[in-house]
Amino acid sequence: MSVMLCRLVAYLSVSLHALISPCQLHPQPCGILAQIGHTIRLGAVLPSQQPSRVRAALNRALLHARNRPHAPLLPYNLSLEVVWARAAHADPESVFRCVCQDVVVRGVSAVLAFPQSHQELVQVEFISAFLEIPFISIIEEGEALQTQQQLRDGASMQDSAQEVDAAADKTPSRIASTSPVPSI
Repeated sequence: MSVMLCRLVAYLSVSLHALISPCQLHPQPCGILAQIGHTIRLGAVLPSQQPSRVRAALNRALLHARNRPHAPLLPYNLSLEVVWARAAHADPESVFRCVCQDVVVRGVSAVLAFPQSHQELVQVEFISAFLEIPFISIIEEGEALQTQQQLRDGASMQDSAQEVDAAADKTPSRIASTSPVPSI
């Protein structure tokens, strides 16, 4: 009985491998491309301060990624398109209008954001939760987000963040995302 079972498993394995292998070599995964097309769009909401510097840095990164000789950036001959937008003002309504009218309507899969303050970071999280599109917040190194808010006992948010960091060093770390991940 066990010899028969082993042969059955072996035949099943070979059959499945023969059926699946040609599908993996197919240049276009039809189900996925039917949903997203041949271009993956990534939105970028430029900061109100120094937008040209951020745009130039992203252009350099995209140029480097496209010119990789050893491995393509995206599989299946997909291409990457970045949709740029910049809010006219830094107020929440202008930022939300900019994201909705200039970025989301173009069918982006995710959005890069460059919050300059704690308030802008909260706005980005709110927009991400409301639109159910992942936002990737990029905060420049060396420019810590400062806040004037006080906690209940009068301690500053910075002191609280240092306490959280110290506690995190003592416990196993986990990576968590607050942005929703779209289902395919």
